[in-house]
Amino acid sequence: PMAEGGASLPSLLEVRATHPHFTSICGWEASDTSCLDSSEYYATGQDRFNFHPGHLLFNTLFLREHNELVDMLAASNADWDDERLYQTARLLLVHMATKTVLQDYVLQAIASTRDTMTINYNLSALREAELNTMRNQAK
Repeated sequence: PMAEGGASLPSLLEVRATHPHFTSICGWEASDTSCLDSSEYYATGQDRFNFHPGHLLFNTLFLREHNELVDMLAASNADWDDERLYQTARLLLVHMATKTVLQDYVLQAIASTRDTMTINYNLSALREAELNTMRNQAK
């Protein structure tokens, strides 16, 4: 990254090497959660999500969407148990997240080059590799 005037900004490793007192800041390491009482964490599945508002935002949105999907599925499938409702809603959310990333992020990221790119897949090579793997496992 460049600072004002075109000077290069130091990397985090350089800052850490020249300013060792920064390493005592809570959250410097992704696994460092020692400065927060765990009762203050949001239940996200990973403690480091509590350090970044963006992670919390998406985690909250997906949690709420999951619960909404479970309610809709339960209303139309009264004979389904909790596990089936949970797993079906999870599968739908995985699909939604994947579709969002591919359509709204990846396609936009490569938009300037995608019309000129040619991607050729050699599926026979993949199939041959799979067959060889299966043959080796059968031995």
